[in-house]
Amino acid sequence: MDGDWDEVARIPFPPPGIRALPTPVTCLAFDISQELLWTGNEYGRVTSFYGAKLQQYTSFKAHTSHDGGVLQILFNDKGVIALGARGVHMRNRRGAPLWSIRHDDMKELRCMSFTSKGTSEILVAGEQEKMLVIDTVKGEVTKHVSTDHKYKIMRRSSRNICAATPGGSVHIIDSINFQVVKMWNAHTAAINDMDAQHDFIVTCGYSLRQQGNYMPDPFVNVFDLKNMVSMSPIPFPAGAAYVRMHPRMSTTSIVMSQIGQMHVVDLMNPNTSNVRQANSLSYFSMIEIAPSGEAVALADGDCSIHLWGSPSKIHFTEFGRPVETADAPPTVPRIDFDAWETPLSSIGMPYYREVLLSAWPGNMVTEIGLPPVKIDPQVLATLQEREWGFYGKNTRPLRRNQVEDIRSNESPQSTLKHPKFLSEKARELAKSPAGTPAPEEIFPDLPLVIHDSKLESHKIEVPELYQYIEIKYSKFGIDDFDFGYFNKSQYSGLQNHIVNAYANPLLQIMHYTPLIRNIALQHAATACVDEMCLLCELGFLFDMLDKAEGEACQASNFTKTLSYHPDSGQLGLREEEPHGAPLTLVLQQLARFLLRQMSQNYSTMVFKNIQSFGTDSQSPAAFEEVIPPLLRNPRISTNFALAISNFGTEHRHLWATPGWLPEEIGIIVDNGNFFCYEGEDLKLHLQRGIHNITVYSLTGLTANIDGGKQQQSHLVAMANVAHSAPATPNKSQWYLFNDFHVKAIPTKEALTFNTSWKTPSVIIYQVKSANNRLDSSWKQNLDARLLYLDLLPARGDKTYQTLSRDHEPAGSNTVVAIDTEFVKIAQPEVEMHSDGNTKIIRPTVHALARTSIVRGSGMDEGVPFIDDYILINEKVVDYLTSYSGITPEDLDKTVAAERGHNLVPLKIAYKKIWILLNLGCKFLGHGLKQDFRVINIYVPRAQVIDTSDLFFIKERLRKLSLQFLAHTILKEDIQLHTHDSIEDARTALRLYRKYQEYAEAGILETMLQEIYAKGLASNFKPPVRTAAGIPVRTDTPPVSDGAGAKAGMGTGTAPSTPSRKSGPSALALTPISTPLRESSSG
Repeated sequence: MDGDWDEVARIPFPPPGIRALPTPVTCLAFDISQELLWTGNEYGRVTSFYGAKLQQYTSFKAHTSHDGGVLQILFNDKGVIALGARGVHMRNRRGAPLWSIRHDDMKELRCMSFTSKGTSEILVAGEQEKMLVIDTVKGEVTKHVSTDHKYKIMRRSSRNICAATPGGSVHIIDSINFQVVKMWNAHTAAINDMDAQHDFIVTCGYSLRQQGNYMPDPFVNVFDLKNMVSMSPIPFPAGAAYVRMHPRMSTTSIVMSQIGQMHVVDLMNPNTSNVRQANSLSYFSMIEIAPSGEAVALADGDCSIHLWGSPSKIHFTEFGRPVETADAPPTVPRIDFDAWETPLSSIGMPYYREVLLSAWPGNMVTEIGLPPVKIDPQVLATLQEREWGFYGKNTRPLRRNQVEDIRSNESPQSTLKHPKFLSEKARELAKSPAGTPAPEEIFPDLPLVIHDSKLESHKIEVPELYQYIEIKYSKFGIDDFDFGYFNKSQYSGLQNHIVNAYANPLLQIMHYTPLIRNIALQHAATACVDEMCLLCELGFLFDMLDKAEGEACQASNFTKTLSYHPDSGQLGLREEEPHGAPLTLVLQQLARFLLRQMSQNYSTMVFKNIQSFGTDSQSPAAFEEVIPPLLRNPRISTNFALAISNFGTEHRHLWATPGWLPEEIGIIVDNGNFFCYEGEDLKLHLQRGIHNITVYSLTGLTANIDGGKQQQSHLVAMANVAHSAPATPNKSQWYLFNDFHVKAIPTKEALTFNTSWKTPSVIIYQVKSANNRLDSSWKQNLDARLLYLDLLPARGDKTYQTLSRDHEPAGSNTVVAIDTEFVKIAQPEVEMHSDGNTKIIRPTVHALARTSIVRGSGMDEGVPFIDDYILINEKVVDYLTSYSGITPEDLDKTVAAERGHNLVPLKIAYKKIWILLNLGCKFLGHGLKQDFRVINIYVPRAQVIDTSDLFFIKERLRKLSLQFLAHTILKEDIQLHTHDSIEDARTALRLYRKYQEYAEAGILETMLQEIYAKGLASNFKPPVRTAAGIPVRTDTPPVSDGAGAKAGMGTGTAPSTPSRKSGPSALALTPISTPLRESSSG
């Protein structure tokens, strides 16, 4: 506090009503981005005040009065999050609602905190047995966390979440998995206040004295989060009631008593303090300090708010955005009623609060004059003339004497509206007033409520929900498309711009069938290195869908392997080879093929018996009458999943029968006889218990959507995600997966078909006993030997040094720096219109050409342990040598062997990265989003350290290149002649070390501003070298003996660790049944 600090303003807290008595303040919070002070009262109302004069800005009800007071307020860029005892509410700063959540598990909430995902996710807790994780972007509960502890205060530190219990303990909670990692007993009775900033926690509380009285402790407890130890307490004789850490001075705290005595204390030197006295006729109830450190707000028992600060310097935020104010109403001109020429229309219409008599209800309004049906000219040409008129075949999808809704047919078929590109939204947000969201984000989708009143499948035309969605491309490529617009759920969709994307629906329903998912993941975790193993690719894809949690993924590696599988061409499974077969038949053929591959690649067979429906003359009437012709094999095990496809046209009318497809079936096999039951018959047999009946649950199905002439036909999936949930829910949860468009649908909608445009293609039933049994043991049994295997043991000039399992085991604390290089295997497909405009049909396709991963810590920090060149089966149209450094010789088997390149198939390079991912390693690099996209892997945010995000100021809307950062921060010039992945990975690692230095010294924000200032002066480019100054780039320096490891990061010298030797077997020739042989220490 400066010497001129004093009380700047004092205002009475507004009462909850016009005639109501004043109420005390229940919470205080300074806004992080605007000059606003937010408060809450005990009736659930949130009120904000602007500036040093505390002028009232907005006020709204966060929850009802029955839920109690507002307990805590948090902020992000979109708005304000208010916590009540039984709900969480979010509005923008102008007061418009964004979302509101009330949940059965929200009973006695007390506190909340942001998690490792930043302001996009919060953890709420209280005096209850469960904590809940809420996605603040989607406004929905994404996770339930059981806990044995109850919490009343939460604060977010730089690494963890600090929580205080009602019993006086302080818990350190991991912000990723929400497990308690450390406990301290801070006070014997209770904790009254707590704060956490930087690497310190400070608490004040009560002790139980004689006669059962609670007395404030005359000290403040201090805990060191960096070393996880408690420090010497700070004495405060007046009785410490409230405490706050200074947001800018990392070791300074403000301690306050209930009578208003404030001490500004240095934690490292508690003997010196700056004392102030706040005056009030009653007691003080809370304190809050602004993010700038230049203002302090106090609340007292007289229902007043005090603002302290320096009159000449007081402000709430450092780089605050202007507060948006309401437009002034225009001045209405006076109307002269005495003049006859004044028109009556100049008098505005009044606003009515009651319904007028002229507002007729909708059920009393009837349209008359139905227009005649428009007959297709092609139908008129085929009519035959008779004496009484014309007649011909009825080609319309209507029955005889059925009335057609002409008015609905007159309106053109609606199509899905595509969202704006992400770059457009960013530009609009930058131009709009501070804090104002984009127009489509003002009223986002509220939590979905499913109604069965009118089914989309009953419509004559294909509704928007089922229409084919085409990805739009800007100059920034596919990354600029807003996939989140089409998916507000936690279940990931699949992008449809790649070849063989017709397989997306089948992959989705297999993913939500636990039997198939478990088999694929268990197999992927083994030592299988077969390039054509589709079961491994399924496991990789299922793991990616699980980790993505709602973000759009793509199955490019799976579809690529499918295209090059020797059997796919004969079966007609390649989309790039037109064969004229409908997609629904191709998908059915793919289902048979995949199930057959599973049985060949895994010991636990998945039962498959997919045949066409019989051509019996007598049409069956019930589902159980159709199933027996499909299953002629009497040997059915209860461990099997059942897939059905090839639905004949003779049974097409059955799919139009409501409720014909059951969610459960029971199968009995007795002496070679087959029986199938459903509905009430199934319940009766289960009650009797006479026969050994196996019950199967419907996990998902794919449907063919025939768009007619207006749209292309495509396939969609409908999956019951309830069967693959960790816990068994009480009811079915059906979701539609229309590629990347994912939406919850009612059960009736999922099981209803339309013979005109929606017909089933593949149906999967799973044995009911396997529902909700997700086997995660593969993570503990993950075979990581491939990571420690050296394929070039005899080469002394190789550019990497393999990890040692004994001395360098990869784990959750391992940081690795990664960089990749790509080549172009397909030019963009562009459609040229007659007006000269072009439209991108499919973007440029890249393929992974080189992967380099270097150690991020230890004695060999900066030394590569993976440097793989990738064998590419596709024809390379552009090696992008000036950007990638890749030449045709690098990927040639003969030349690569001479140069000492480790040339491996994509499967080997990918599996190494996948093993590192599932071992919990953190990936460090620069601009990793594009790398992960081409690799086709999803890495959770908690495992990504991207230097392009670390050295980034969001308000500047520009990320800095690796070359510019290296020149500005490291004073080094990289990429002078071409790119090298090892050099780029090492540079990113060194930038991360600089970032840590700036953060620990407390100068990060200052350095970022200085870096951007230098960038503006140089157009964010390093100085251009003359032709004579450009050095000739050599190959990546080899790893050899006799040099320091640290030097390898910047100078290219070799590490001191000797190179490793490997066994005689080569990985590319290792059969699946043969275990991988690790390299032995040299």
